[in-house]
Parts: sequence; C-alpha cells; structure tokens
Amino acid sequence: MSSSSEATRSSATPYEGVDADEWQQMLARGSAAGTLHAEEIAHVLRRVELTGDVLAEVQQHLSAKGITIEGEDELQDVTPPEGVDRPEPAEEKADGVLARRRRRRAARLNAERTGDGNTSDTVRMYLKEIGRVDLLTVDEERSLASDIAAGNAAAEQLDSVTDAMERRQLQRVVHDGQLAKGELIQANLRLVVSIAKRYSGRGMQFLDLIQEGNLGLMRAVDKFDHTKGFKFSTYATWWIRQALTRGIANTNRTIRLPVHAGDNLARVQKARVRLET
Repeated sequence: MSSSSEATRSSATPYEGVDADEWQQMLARGSAAGTLHAEEIAHVLRRVELTGDVLAEVQQHLSAKGITIEGEDELQDVTPPEGVDRPEPAEEKADGVLARRRRRRAARLNAERTGDGNTSDTVRMYLKEIGRVDLLTVDEERSLASDIAAGNAAAEQLDSVTDAMERRQLQRVVHDGQLAKGELIQANLRLVVSIAKRYSGRGMQFLDLIQEGNLGLMRAVDKFDHTKGFKFSTYATWWIRQALTRGIANTNRTIRLPVHAGDNLARVQKARVRLET
C-alpha cells in the first residue's frame, strides 16, 4: 500500500464525499466494540463510488484498527422450493391463545413491512418468481463478469469501427454481455430481498426498499471487477446497502437519523407491536 494512500485513509475525510464527523464517530464506535456492521459502514460511505479498491482499502484500514466487519455477505434463501413449506418452530405449532397472539403479531409486523394486503400478495408473488432462478457458483459469476467486461469494451469500440463484419462481431459480443448482465442480476435478486428486510420499519414500503436495492444491484453489476478477488455477492452487498441508505434518507429528509439510531428506532417499533398484542 502506498504512503499517499495510507495518509489519505488516515485523514479526517478519507474519501471525497465522506462526512468527517461521521467517519470519526464510526471509528470510535468500532474501536470500542471491536466490530462494525456493514450497514453502518455503507451509510457513512453512501456518497462514495464503491470500487473494489475502495472496499479493499476500507477493510484494511478497519482491520489495522482491530475492527472486524459483520454482515458483509448476507444472502439467505428467502424462497422455499415450490410445494415445500418452510418449517416452523415447534412453539408456533402449539394450539391455544399464545399461538393465536403470535400469529396476529406476525401479521401486524408483516403489514408494517409490506403495506396493505395487496402489496403483501405482490411481494409473495415476486419472491416466488425470483426463487425459480438458481444461485450461481463462483466460477459462473466470474464467467458472466468476464462476458460483461468484454461486452462493455466492445461497446466502446463500436463507434470507431467502420468495417461491417467487425461491427457485427462486436455487436455479438455486446449482446452476449447484456445477456450475462441480466443473468447476473436475476441470480442475485434474492440477495436484495434478504438485505432489504433489515431496513423495514424506517419509513419506506418493502416493495420500495426492494426497488432501491435492485438499483444498487444493477450498479454493482456495472462496476464489478472479478479480477479484484471479491465474490460478487460480497461486492453487491455494499452497493445494495448504499442504495437502500440513500433511498431512506431521500424519503425521510425532514429527520436525518444516523444508521445506528435507525436500527434502534426499528427495534423500538417492533417492541411496541409486541407489547400491544
């Protein structure tokens, strides 16, 4: 790592667009706890172009201070296989008043996250649809990323090429790159849903959170460099979090809460629902 790069990260504002106070406060919390959640880091870096080099530098900088990062790659299978119900805890199967209260509570929490019944139905249909797409292996991710990079390079050459045959060849490469981009996006839509769930209860409908997260996913696909050593899902997680953070901030401009305060607010809201049931 170069000395100039080290000096940049050690300054009050390590990257252009980062609030110096937020950065220092985040470091103080991380040093005290020994850990930071990726969500909080993404919030502080919300105006930064999250290249692979930037993420590597941030990770190295935090590691040098003894701070570990939690929640970098939170892909969960949010859609059970078709025809198979996700198993419920044994206590949820119990009969009686307690089980009914828990079902009512779950319904209310779901309503808070997803809005009205029609929206909830839409979410279920969406989850079922994206659940049909197989997850990718690391080798498949790299192959798709390579096709995308080749397609982008070919697109840049098209304007300067006049030979008809060469143009057709370049257009085929561009087309293959677009197909690869769509495949990489489709295979990671579940990652967006998995991350968006953490942002429920902060002033945005769940479908809106998914939409914002999908925009972040698309940006991640555009910016991903498979030669940097990141798994795509790890890299995309940062872009998705950043998009969600920006979306919530734009929705709630009248009250700007730090991300850790937003976490506390969400917990309070869920506790209130539990107490009222």
